Amino acid sequence: MEHMTSNFHSHTWRCGHAVGTEREYVDTAIKAGFTVWGFSDHIPLPGYSPERSAGMRMTMDQLQGYVDTVKDLGDEYGEKIELHAGLEAEYVPALFGELSRSAVRAGVEYLILGQHFTTGGAYSGAAADSPERLRDYCRLVKEGMETGLFSLVAHPDLINFTGDAALFYDEARGLCLRAKELGIPLELNLLGLAMGKHYPNPAFWCAAAETGNRVVFSLDAHAPEHIAIPRVIERGFGIARDMGLDITGSIDLKRLK
Repeated sequence: MEHMTSNFHSHTWRCGHAVGTEREYVDTAIKAGFTVWGFSDHIPLPGYSPERSAGMRMTMDQLQGYVDTVKDLGDEYGEKIELHAGLEAEYVPALFGELSRSAVRAGVEYLILGQHFTTGGAYSGAAADSPERLRDYCRLVKEGMETGLFSLVAHPDLINFTGDAALFYDEARGLCLRAKELGIPLELNLLGLAMGKHYPNPAFWCAAAETGNRVVFSLDAHAPEHIAIPRVIERGFGIARDMGLDITGSIDLKRLK
């Protein structure tokens, strides 16, 4: 049976919709055979009050403690597993400069791009048939990749478009082509598979297979028990084989400076 040994998409209790301490994730990952583990909890947004952040993401004053905790565990567990402190971030043009600077100051090592909302704040995963919303999502993801600061596109098929299938394929293929040009891998999200979400979306991954993108599996763990799911990992490998996807076991982390 195929096995994952690295994962770069994982959350902690700080985001408010995940559970488990960093140590619990690390202990579980080691037992499951992982040798590289990246934490990428949701990036805090400046101007978000604790009340507005609740259930969505950590607050700005929690960021340094998050990074310090991961780095301390990295020192403690260094002989057993390689740990990295990252963040999952949306590309918000008006805020991105400030966000990236705050990440650098805190010592964040890498960013993954998870475009959870489109212009105006609509959740990308909400079902909608608007061509404008689909195009806006794909535009933001491409512009985010073009910053050169993202190591991975998380659940690139998060957009839940229920309209014309041909339009979706064209937009998805454009996104995939830009990712390939920039050398950025796309994530096949195993938590979406485990929970029966609308992603992984076969139509999107058909476009990725045609384009020849590098694809990485991610657990998107929101609880330590999301790590030890061999049957879901096996299903992911099966999908990859059936669709002819180019699965890679590692990614080049774009270090923030």
